[in-house]
Amino acid sequence: MRHLLKCLATFSCISLVTGCAIKQTSNVSIEDYTNIENTPVYILNNPPLQPEDLNADILSCTDTTEHRLKVENGILKTTGGLTAATGIISLVSIAASGGILAPLFIPVYATMTAIGGGLYVSANATETYREYTTMEKCLERQGYEVVFISTEKKEQ
Repeated sequence: MRHLLKCLATFSCISLVTGCAIKQTSNVSIEDYTNIENTPVYILNNPPLQPEDLNADILSCTDTTEHRLKVENGILKTTGGLTAATGIISLVSIAASGGILAPLFIPVYATMTAIGGGLYVSANATETYREYTTMEKCLERQGYEVVFISTEKKEQ
């Protein structure tokens, strides 16, 4: 019974603290944000933004983002592709030669192939997300408040 009361008291305290710590949202509408064309990235217009400065900062961040994304994709795709290719070649070699230890190595190289292929595929799948998050971080470092707003309607 004593343990139950301690747990209840702890839960109550945690609920009270987290309830007070939740950030209150203000009544900000989408009209208070400027959209970066062809992206879900919006920048808060408070204080009012100077279009020339904003465009220069966006171009600077776009250039940085594109360069960084090319490097990241090159590393991820090269690493994933080489790992998958090495695993496939090793699997074929083990299957062709056989031997006593072949059953021990097949799961290792099959796993290596799957991990390499997954890394390669994930580089393609996350490319757009990484582009937008890198741009968001760059703009936030320059003092802008940035959010993602999806305006696409989901089909039901």
